[in-house]
Amino acid sequence: MRVAFVFLSALSVASAFVSNVGRSATAGYYRTSQLRMTAEEREIKDVKVGVIGCGRIGLVHLEAITKAPGVTPVIVSNPTVSKAEKAAQQYNVKKFTSDAMDVITDPEVDAVWICS
Repeated sequence: MRVAFVFLSALSVASAFVSNVGRSATAGYYRTSQLRMTAEEREIKDVKVGVIGCGRIGLVHLEAITKAPGVTPVIVSNPTVSKAEKAAQQYNVKKFTSDAMDVITDPEVDAVWICS
């Protein structure tokens, strides 16, 4: 999969200025900024994610994850294992558990969503 990344870089430059107040001259500084954008495409692998929490918010996130290109949920967890099992069936996730540490330590997982 090809994904375009946009990079923003800001450059701040301090410049000296002199203002006359009455008879005295006061030296000060002001800052100008420049904003530059560049875009590049990179090949990236699919990101495999685990979701902790299969309540309302966890299900909302699972719905979004399954629709996102290049993102695959691989494990879900919930203290009430029946909720994890139901979410796994609903979103075609191959593994479910009642222990959040199983999600965190799963070697297949690249990122973890904490929705508890």
